Amino acid sequence: MTSLDTISDERRARGPRRARLLAIALLSGGVAVAALPVAAQVQRTGATVRLVGHAFQAPPGVEMLPRPADADQQPLTFTVVLKMRDSAEWAQFKRDYYDRNSPEFHQGMPADELTERFGPTQATYDAVRSYLVQQGFKVVQTSENRRTLTVRGTRAMTERALSVRIADFARGAARIHATLDDPAVPADLASSIAVIDGLTTMPGHHPNGLTAPSPATPQSVATAYNAYGFYGLSAKGQTVAIYSESNFVPSDVQNFLSYSGLPASLYSNVSTVTIPSNVSVGLTSSTGQAEVTNDIDTILGFAPGASVVVVMNDTSAGNTYSQVYNALFEAAQGSSRMGGIVSQSWTSCEVNNSSAIGIQNTVDSLVETASMSGTTVFVASGDTGNAGDSECQLLEYPNSTYPNGFPNVEFPADLPHVVSVGGTTLYTTASGSNAYGSEIWFAQAGGQYLKPAGGFGTSATQLAPSWQGFYSVATHRSVPDVAADADPTTGITTCLGTTTNSSGQTVPMCGSFGGTSLAAPIWAATWALVNAQTGPLTAGNGNIYYISEIYTQPGTNYCAALMHSPWCLPTGLGTDFQHLGLGSPNISNLISALTGKPYISTITPDSGSEYGGTVVTVTGYELGSATQFRIDTFLAANAYGTLITGATCTNGTTCTFTMPAESFGWHTITPFDSYVSATASPSIGGRWGPTNPATNFEDLIPIIRICYPFCRYY
Repeated sequence: MTSLDTISDERRARGPRRARLLAIALLSGGVAVAALPVAAQVQRTGATVRLVGHAFQAPPGVEMLPRPADADQQPLTFTVVLKMRDSAEWAQFKRDYYDRNSPEFHQGMPADELTERFGPTQATYDAVRSYLVQQGFKVVQTSENRRTLTVRGTRAMTERALSVRIADFARGAARIHATLDDPAVPADLASSIAVIDGLTTMPGHHPNGLTAPSPATPQSVATAYNAYGFYGLSAKGQTVAIYSESNFVPSDVQNFLSYSGLPASLYSNVSTVTIPSNVSVGLTSSTGQAEVTNDIDTILGFAPGASVVVVMNDTSAGNTYSQVYNALFEAAQGSSRMGGIVSQSWTSCEVNNSSAIGIQNTVDSLVETASMSGTTVFVASGDTGNAGDSECQLLEYPNSTYPNGFPNVEFPADLPHVVSVGGTTLYTTASGSNAYGSEIWFAQAGGQYLKPAGGFGTSATQLAPSWQGFYSVATHRSVPDVAADADPTTGITTCLGTTTNSSGQTVPMCGSFGGTSLAAPIWAATWALVNAQTGPLTAGNGNIYYISEIYTQPGTNYCAALMHSPWCLPTGLGTDFQHLGLGSPNISNLISALTGKPYISTITPDSGSEYGGTVVTVTGYELGSATQFRIDTFLAANAYGTLITGATCTNGTTCTFTMPAESFGWHTITPFDSYVSATASPSIGGRWGPTNPATNFEDLIPIIRICYPFCRYY
C-alpha cells in the first residue's frame, strides 16, 4: 500500500515543486435540542470568527435523538478545506482560463506550480495544522496542494475547539450527526478557511453497476467506439485513478484478462492506495466488489498500457468528502503533478440542504483546480433515470417539482466541473464485426421514471455552467455531459469468484456488467488514449464542450465527427442532450482532430479491378489537400508500393483518387474486431481483383498508408 501521508511529507520536505450537562433545551431549526456539554456551550476566549453556512437545518419529519451516554468519546474526523489565495492575480488567471478569446484559454499548469502561485501558503497551512494539534487533534491526512487537512479527535474535543453543538438525528432507520452551529475559528485563520467538512454526516456513496448474461470484452466495445483506427494505439504513460469503497480479488482481474485474451502482464499495471493510509479495506457487498473489479477490467482492456491506481476509501474511518476527493485527484496526477484521469462510479444523492451545499461546492472547487492541471474527472450519472434516490431524505428538503419530491440527480455527477457520464444501449452493425451501428438512451423499463435507466436531470443546487448554454435552456446544471454503453446486455465481462462446472473443474464465474458504472470507465479509458497522444488535456471545466464545438464542422461531417451525437441518432425516447449530453466517443476521430494526424474511416467502393482505374472515395479526418496515399500489397512485385498523388480532398474529411494497376490483386481487411496485435493492420482495404482462394490472392492484404507529409504507419 502507498502512504499518501508519507508521500506528502516527503515532497513537502523537498520544497515546492511543488462534563457536566445543562438541564436546558435549546431550539435549532425547529428541533428541540437536548442538553449538551458545558464545554460545547462556552465561547473560547480570544478573537474568533464563525464560518457561516455549516449549521444544520433539519428537514420536516427529521427527529433529533437524545444525546448518547458515550457521545463525548465518540470519534469524529473532519477536514479543514483552505481557500485559494484571494488575489487579483488568481482572479485574472481564472478569467483568462475561461475566456475563449484569451491566449491562456484552458492553458493549465502543474498542480505544484498552481499551488505555489495561487494556493494556500505553507505558512497558513502550518498555522492551521499547529492550531488543531494544540487542541489535541491527531493529523490523519495532509495534501500536496495544501487545500485539505484532515484530523481526528472526539466529539467533545470538536465541540470545545470549534464552539459547536453536535447532535444526532434520525428518520426511520437512517442516522446522522450534525452541527447545530457554525464553527468558530481564530480570526487570523478564518479568512483562509473555505469550509470544515465532517461536522455533519454526508450521505454515503453507492455503486451503479448492473449485471446480466451475454459476456463481451472491452475490446469489442472499444472497436465499436473506433478505438483501433490508429495502429498500436496505447495508453502507456497515463494514470487512471479509480474511486472505490471496496477491495477486489486479484485473481478475478487475472481471470478476466485470460477470458478476454489480454496479456496477463497487464495486471502489473494495477496498484492500490487507501484512505486513510496504512489501513486494510475489506471486500464489501458483491455489488461493490463487482464495481471496482469492472472498473479495473474496463481500463486495462480498453486502454492497454495505462496505469490503474485503485483509491480505496475506508468508510468506517469517518473520512470526509473533501479529504477523499483531494487525495483521489493527487493519486491521478502522480509525481508529475499534471494530468491524470479519475473514474468515479460510486455516487450518492444530491443534497439540497444548505449545510451540505457548501461541502459539495468545495469539492467542485477541488475538481476545478485539478482540471486546471490537466486532470479529468469522469463521474457516473447513476442508473435511476431522473427519479433520483430516496436514501438521503434525512438531509433533503422536499420539492414538488421533482418526480419523487426530492432532488433527482447524483452527487458528484451534478458538479459543473466534472464530466458526467450517462448511459446508452449500444448496437453494432453485424454480429461479430463490432462496428458501430447506433445507440439509444439506456432505459430497461422503458420509462424515464423507472429503474434501471441512465441517470439524467437538472441539479437542484448547481447553476448551469456557461458551456451548457447552447444546449440547454435550464437555469441549473444539466446531467449528463456525455454518454457511453451502460446496458448490461451489451456491456463487458467481469469475473467474480469461481464455480464448479459439469466436469468437476473449478472455473471462473464471468458475466456481463453494465450501468453508468461501465460508461464512466469507458470514457476514462477513452481519455487515457487521447492524453497518450495529446499530453495532459482536460475534458473537465467545460473543455469537452469546446472540443466538440471547435473540431466539429457543420453539415454531414457533424454526425460522424468526434462523438456519436444524439442529434444524429434515430429519433426515440431519450435521444437528446437532456438524456445523453454530447453523446458517446468516436475515439480515433477525437485523437485525429486533437493531434492533426490524418485518419481513414471508410473506403468506397470496397471492390474493383486489379488492373486499376476504379475511382475510390476515402473519408476520415485531417485529410488535407497535401495528403497522399500509399497503396501496398504484401508480396507484390513493387515491394515499396505505389504512391498516389493528385487526390482531390474537400473539407479535410473526404478524398477521391483513382486506384492504380498492380501486379497482384487486392484483398479485403475489415476494421478491428479484436485486440490489436503487432501483426495486424488497422488500415482499411478493399476486395480488389481475383478472390478465388485457388489463386492465393486471399493471402494478400493491402495497406493504405496516409502520407502527410511523410508516410505514417498506422
